[in-house]
Amino acid sequence: MIDERGQPPLLNEIARELGALSARVVHIERLTERTLYVACAAYVYARAATPARVDDTQLSDDITAAFQRQLSHAGDAS
Repeated sequence: MIDERGQPPLLNEIARELGALSARVVHIERLTERTLYVACAAYVYARAATPARVDDTQLSDDITAAFQRQLSHAGDAS
């Protein structure tokens, strides 16, 4: 739609801005997912600090499970 012949300049500007906004939203989604993952990791490591410790593989599995649960609660599970 951008730079098509016969389109008003305002329409081209709106299309460019929508494209830029879309890119920003994708970036915010990635940052939000990273933040959620870090929070889940902190939760699992704190849980692992209790007397019954588990190995790193189990911790990683628990982090991923906690992350997927939170994504599911948010309605964004993939």
